[in-house]
Amino acid sequence: MATKHYLRDALNNLLGGNEIKPTETEAPGCKITFPKYPKGLTYTRDIAPILAQKCTSCHTKGGLGPFAMSSYRKVAGWSDMISEVIMTRQMPPWQADPEVGEFSNDCSLTAEEANKVVSWVADGSPKGDGPDPLEGLERQVPEWFLGKPDKIITLPAQKVRAEGVFDYRYVTMDNPFDRDVWLKATEIRPGNTRVLHHVIVTSHPAGTRRSSQWVTGYAPGTEGQRYPEGSSVFLKKGHQLRFQLHYTASGKPEVDETELGLHISDEPTAKIFRTAVIAQRRFQIPAGAQEYKQQKTLPIRRNVTLYAINPHMHFRGKFMEFEAEFPDGKREMLLSVPNYNFNWQRTYVLKEPRKLPAGTQVHVRNAWDNSPYNPHNPDPTKTIRWGEQSFEEMFFATLGYIID
Repeated sequence: MATKHYLRDALNNLLGGNEIKPTETEAPGCKITFPKYPKGLTYTRDIAPILAQKCTSCHTKGGLGPFAMSSYRKVAGWSDMISEVIMTRQMPPWQADPEVGEFSNDCSLTAEEANKVVSWVADGSPKGDGPDPLEGLERQVPEWFLGKPDKIITLPAQKVRAEGVFDYRYVTMDNPFDRDVWLKATEIRPGNTRVLHHVIVTSHPAGTRRSSQWVTGYAPGTEGQRYPEGSSVFLKKGHQLRFQLHYTASGKPEVDETELGLHISDEPTAKIFRTAVIAQRRFQIPAGAQEYKQQKTLPIRRNVTLYAINPHMHFRGKFMEFEAEFPDGKREMLLSVPNYNFNWQRTYVLKEPRKLPAGTQVHVRNAWDNSPYNPHNPDPTKTIRWGEQSFEEMFFATLGYIID
């Protein structure tokens, strides 16, 4: 247990106008160092290939990244920031624990890649010899990530005020097809990413408000959903589409015209892709709680194959994990997100789909950080319950699966 509190005493002396003693101390432990690279690291030989493979899909002209990694000059100018966001694991935007599961859409850096970039920056960001690998590398941001859809549904323009807190909006639109169709892929193209927080699309029989099935969704970081080979989402003739829209203010009046792209088949597929929702609405997070935990269990009543997992919380979300308990008592961690980031709401697509036999239970555990130590916490003095707004909280997750 610590018996000396040098930092606390120094701050108290500073605020009290007193002399600070001592002014420095020795830190216990060993010095943290980066791996040694005998040949050194250069941009052209070592760093640019990593950036081209892992970063330029977003850090390109018109992409989600705040700057384009288009040359050595541009990368070197941002190098200190690049190092910082890698060391703090803000970038790349991938929060899954690398020791749990494998995912086909994993965009993270390996430990070796991260070490190389950070060490290169610490060494002064040397360029090296030869041509610039990123100069002239133009990655086009596609209008549609999954290709041009067979059908595009354009939502009515939505006006968003400059300030305020907005209730969810619901827009109901007629099914554009005069027949049953099977959706092989869906993609929501946000009209205004400055204000559009999320979209959830469900279908229901015409003339009712009851949602019969989940169709698709959008949140920052999603690029559409192509369903597994031989499967689809069924859209029944006469059903309507209901769009749940969540907007946040940007500080100026905005307009959003979001589109839904549908890739269809007129022939039935062998399997139907389904989405299970796991939600825990009954909780009360005490003011100041640093790690308030909850759990919800989903019983699997039929043999299914699990393809994708999406965790969802708000600004106080700390971690969420998914564990399968099989009928024979064995357990397997399916996904662990130890450092949840509300700004990047990933769907984690399993590299190898997992069979879950009937009788399996999927345990979902989470924690919220409602303390003042959470820099994203809107107000640590309030007790927090379930709510739709970002300053409230949710325990919500989806599992994408097919019945065997």
